[in-house]
Amino acid sequence: MLIIQNNEKLKELAKFGFEARYNEMTGKIVRYIKTDNRNVIRYIDNDYNHNPYWELSLQDDDLLYDLIKADLITKI
Repeated sequence: MLIIQNNEKLKELAKFGFEARYNEMTGKIVRYIKTDNRNVIRYIDNDYNHNPYWELSLQDDDLLYDLIKADLITKI
């Protein structure tokens, strides 16, 4: 699984065409979506998981390569 653990790096996602989507009830960012809607980065925070993270669901190999080169993602 590929994730973003460092929230400071989330600001750099805009350079790659991602836009923040907010929860209407809480106002918190819950996902980042690239304009083609095939590439999603979703916030995961389960009750049993004390280490929240951002999970990537990317359909574009070139984008994945660019994010790895930019040191934005890690593999767990």
